[in-house]
Amino acid sequence: MYKVGIKFITMFKLIQIFKRYQRNLRLETWGFIQYLYLLLFKKSKIASIAKSNLFIVGLPKCGTSSLHTYLCQHTEIMSAKDKELAHFSYKYTALVNRKLGMRYWLNYRYAFKKHINETYLLDTTPNYIYHRESLLKIHQHNKHAKIIILFRNPLQRIISSYYQKLKYRRQKELEQISLEDYVIQIINNTGLYNDCASHIFGYRLYSSPYIKAVYQIFDKENIYFMRLEVLAKEPQNAFNQLLGFLNLEMENIALTEIHNKGDIKNNSLSQSTEKKLFELLTPDLQIIEALTGEHLLNDYRHQ
Repeated sequence: MYKVGIKFITMFKLIQIFKRYQRNLRLETWGFIQYLYLLLFKKSKIASIAKSNLFIVGLPKCGTSSLHTYLCQHTEIMSAKDKELAHFSYKYTALVNRKLGMRYWLNYRYAFKKHINETYLLDTTPNYIYHRESLLKIHQHNKHAKIIILFRNPLQRIISSYYQKLKYRRQKELEQISLEDYVIQIINNTGLYNDCASHIFGYRLYSSPYIKAVYQIFDKENIYFMRLEVLAKEPQNAFNQLLGFLNLEMENIALTEIHNKGDIKNNSLSQSTEKKLFELLTPDLQIIEALTGEHLLNDYRHQ
């Protein structure tokens, strides 16, 4: 009883300190209280929960939401309530998110508290791939984890990113320029593209440095590289191959619905602009080909 009382007093004092700096931290009081409660009273229960061992680390705008939904339908895969836990994000940027602050204060492993005996615990956070520190944290958390990388024709990613910015009005200046002009700015690395490249819905033109980092940190046998075009064209076959990589049995899973689909009104670009962009991307795609064994250049050249 004495120890319980001490814990409650400690919790009360920490809350007072937290309230003093709450405005700067931009975190929810209720989330902090829940975090303290788990830490002080549920520590043993948290420690008994299995570690996450399946990660979709990227790339953004490559079908990660759809694949996450498909995988969660399998009886041997369990995900937390929130798709993007962002626990291993660089410098824990999720902690300064006011809207989701409560969820991110909760202990990461406690997010999988409903785990019974599933083979895999899934964490889908597409921005993990952009930070080597995040990948190293995942490796430290579970070096035997299975890593899934989704990839897409870079031109289609740019178009999808452009329209998503318009949809959520993240960059209002985009309303004043056309898709063609936006792609030209990407080619020249100037203008509005340069201003919003680091935005959460932004687009990093070259993917090979990030994919290479995954192959450097994790064993190749634990990495699965999947192309969105293959998943969209032959969903059942592509998904069955992924299940084979995970050593899971095939199940009756709905693969028809596309999740988080962008509102693309016009994806046409001039032939000269497409050619310039493809030339710019060719060295990057060649590196990815060497890493993954995929034939990207020939396939994307004729798309």
